[in-house]
Amino acid sequence: MILKGKKVYIEDAKNQELNIKGLYATDDFISLDNIFIEKSIEEMNKPVPRVYSYFVKENNGNKVIGIISFEIISMMNEYRLGRLHFVADDLTLLIEGLDLILEWQILKNNMLKIVANEGSFEINDVLMHENFVKTVFKDGKSGYKITKPIYIERRGDINNG
Repeated sequence: MILKGKKVYIEDAKNQELNIKGLYATDDFISLDNIFIEKSIEEMNKPVPRVYSYFVKENNGNKVIGIISFEIISMMNEYRLGRLHFVADDLTLLIEGLDLILEWQILKNNMLKIVANEGSFEINDVLMHENFVKTVFKDGKSGYKITKPIYIERRGDINNG
């Protein structure tokens, strides 16, 4: 799968090697090292992966500027609920990549709900920009979520206004 935007494109992490030197973690949701990337790619090659990872790359080259991963935490009637993790060198390009992936996952793959732990100021800002709603989870921790109805409603507001 490849999704194209104005400045970035999204590509599956399947069968790819990646040197993440230079990328930095913008949150503490996961350990972002070569072991995670290898496990993520290994998961993507399974018949039913529990982690879906995508590379955000610049259109004018093949440079990876971000990684966005969805961890499947529940499956109901073929709908996926995921936890979102990402790293990036450039948050504006990451936002464009996240726009593409959210549209794909929510509208095309019927993902009902995506949750993310509260992270650094930059990450929280990205999530709020993408219309995630601040919430408190059952375990008492703060985080963000977006549901398909919220996404569609807010996307309509953007498209109409």
